[in-house]
Amino acid sequence: MRNFFIFGLIGLAVIISGLAFAQEESTESITITTYYPAPFGVYNEMRANKMVIGDPDSSTTPAPDTDGVMIFKGSVSDPSGLNDQQDGALYYNDFDHKFKYYDSFAGEWKEPGGVGGIPSNTVIFYNGTSCPSGWTELTSARGRYLVGLPLSGTLAGTAGTALSNLENRPVGQHNHE
Repeated sequence: MRNFFIFGLIGLAVIISGLAFAQEESTESITITTYYPAPFGVYNEMRANKMVIGDPDSSTTPAPDTDGVMIFKGSVSDPSGLNDQQDGALYYNDFDHKFKYYDSFAGEWKEPGGVGGIPSNTVIFYNGTSCPSGWTELTSARGRYLVGLPLSGTLAGTAGTALSNLENRPVGQHNHE
């Protein structure tokens, strides 16, 4: 009887404690944001169909519609942070509407190449009556032999008179024996 009484008291205590902690039924929600892979770290390989660089807000810069397109949200001036200024750094200049890369040897941001990726001031022979779009003629080379710059030579220097149309001057003529 005594055991029955003890078990009865324990049962009554459990029922009362259950009533004391009873709650109304409610709905809760929790949002957990995970980053996989982590937002910082080293990746052996990274692939994406579409990408936006420089603006994490999708309401101001929506993702491209086409696979393989990357959008750079740039800066209106050259980045000045020490970690920005290293070889291989690339950004889009919104003011100039051009890409720029950092040249640590020169210590400055530069535009890649002149026209079509060819460096500015490059002299190329072109078989045509006019220069391609974006190019200008090196008029000082008209009718002249172009020679590479000798050690301590004068850049863009000229000597003698230019050849006339279809002239066959014996300048530089020599024999081999």
